[in-house]
Amino acid sequence: MIIVLKPEATEQDIEHLVDRLRSLGLKSQITKGEERTIVGVIGDERVLQGQPLTVFPGVESVTPILAPWKLVSREFQPHDSVIDVAGVQIGGPKITVMAGPCAVEKLEITVGIAREVARAGATILRGGAYKPRSSPYSFQGLGQEGLGFLAEARKQAIIQEAKAKAESIIKQAQEQADKLKDNSHKAVNQAVRDVTLSLKQEIKDLFDAILKREIQHTLSDAFIKDFILKIVEGLPKGKEAGLEISLSQQDKKRLENTILSGLKKEIASGITFKVSPNIDKGLYIGIKNENFHYDFTDQAILGILKEYLRPFIVKIIDQK
Repeated sequence: MIIVLKPEATEQDIEHLVDRLRSLGLKSQITKGEERTIVGVIGDERVLQGQPLTVFPGVESVTPILAPWKLVSREFQPHDSVIDVAGVQIGGPKITVMAGPCAVEKLEITVGIAREVARAGATILRGGAYKPRSSPYSFQGLGQEGLGFLAEARKQAIIQEAKAKAESIIKQAQEQADKLKDNSHKAVNQAVRDVTLSLKQEIKDLFDAILKREIQHTLSDAFIKDFILKIVEGLPKGKEAGLEISLSQQDKKRLENTILSGLKKEIASGITFKVSPNIDKGLYIGIKNENFHYDFTDQAILGILKEYLRPFIVKIIDQK
């Protein structure tokens, strides 16, 4: 059941109505719009028979919902639900196509399929790394190795995306230059030089933004937790005492207790978690009073990958 309140309905009117519904054993979900407030009633609505809800202060109309999926009905939620998956929106005005293999088996095949589905217009690559089976003798999927294959395909897609964008921008620049042929030769050359310099910077900025986004997506909670546990396990006995781990405030709040619970008590007691305002994603590990540190923040990784990948991007945009 949907109860629509009048624009002038007060908070006291809403509380009075919700209290009445609660006394009848019903739950309420309040949705406040720009002009009106809607109260959704959840529960056995038969108890409302004979209840004059329309006479309650602030009530404009009462509409029963016959559909069994009340929480997702248009009467209850008039707006579209949009889910963001690494920058790709599902549920918006555009159709999102997701394609890929049923099971991830080989790196070369996975990367090849990723290129084909992208060329065909799909925006999300899917693939089964875990394949639960009722028989223990059947193929169960590659697990973590399969996830690694998918991650590698994602990296290849980043470079392909940057290259395609670069080629598109260069093509637009060439078309713009062709339109200026009627002007003087000097003016055309100067315009081409200015446009090329601007476009090169746009391409570099675009590549950096895409790369940073993918790095932050890869540095998931599970990845950071496993990474810290492996660092601790790899230290010589006794060295874990005084271990200092710096995270962003959000990551520390979510991960500290989870990570410590996976360690022995005597090891966990020697580890200190700190909040660093300079970290957006990732972590920084060091041992107190010792010359040991490991910078695995998103900025550090971005710097390393930029140094490695920038020559390839420059080569692409400098092609005649």
